[in-house]
Amino acid sequence: MSATSQLEVYKVILPSKTTFGELVQGKFYDDKSPKQTDLTKFKKLYKTFLEKLIKNNVWEYKDKKKGLTVFLEKGEQINETITPHPEEYIIEGFLDGGRYDMIRKMAAMSDTTQRRRTISSTDIVAARYYFYLYTPFDKGVGLLFLERKSDDQIRDAVKAYFEELFRWKNKCQIKAYFPKDQIEEFKKKSVVDTLYSIDYISPEIGIDEPEELEAQAYEVLVQIRKVGKAVAYENVEQLVEATKDLNVSFLGKTLNFMNFKTRKGVMKNTETQKQSTFDFDKGTSIHPCIELEEELLEEGILDRTRISNFCASLLRKIYNDVYNLR
Repeated sequence: MSATSQLEVYKVILPSKTTFGELVQGKFYDDKSPKQTDLTKFKKLYKTFLEKLIKNNVWEYKDKKKGLTVFLEKGEQINETITPHPEEYIIEGFLDGGRYDMIRKMAAMSDTTQRRRTISSTDIVAARYYFYLYTPFDKGVGLLFLERKSDDQIRDAVKAYFEELFRWKNKCQIKAYFPKDQIEEFKKKSVVDTLYSIDYISPEIGIDEPEELEAQAYEVLVQIRKVGKAVAYENVEQLVEATKDLNVSFLGKTLNFMNFKTRKGVMKNTETQKQSTFDFDKGTSIHPCIELEEELLEEGILDRTRISNFCASLLRKIYNDVYNLR
């Protein structure tokens, strides 16, 4: 089964009272430079974005051993793969990203004795991902739409990359955003599949060293699933209420189900069978994914024009909510 694609949405939040226009002027120009026009500043942002990405061929996210770059075909220009749209304050296109520093073998499935080679620790094995970045120069909040594949993702590397790019005086924040209409649609067609709590329990008597305490710790997982007819979303509070008297005893300690450090639930969409987790002690926050339909694909890769139009349409739909406009 081939990988499917989803779209993740993130808010890019600059430090308080800083706009993207002010950030570009302050970070990418020296203090003696005159104030630049928005068009000049946007071109500077785009140029800096590309230089940072490909200066050393691959931008490395060393924490997770992932890299970002752009693979260009012979004769292809980079602005054909990643394109600026100054009038809309948008940069969009394809990134190539994946893992490096992993030694692996590669061979044809039809004959593993032929054409075998070793992928060395200096190789990067990358897939192509679409992104759509909106940075309005009169605001301090932008939006990032990023493709996620069902069998892999580069969100951690991309978030780290933009946190570096937009860091000025203070760190920017990149937070997941879930469109309200997507949440409501998911809830209408979903049931509560599972509630679970996770905590760590360790014996404390007779152990003085933290290392010894950690070595003897246990992860305790309690999972609750309704047998028979599933619980509809609107009845989730009743199910949560029923767990409040559940206690777990282990290693001489007793923990209440509701006092575990991690308390989550899993909702399942009855049509797509897709799942979404939620924190059942925090108002059941639903995190549905945006499925990208097959008509957006061309030979297994997102068609540039179709996905760009899809993102532009989504931006228009969520604009008022993101910027608190009515």
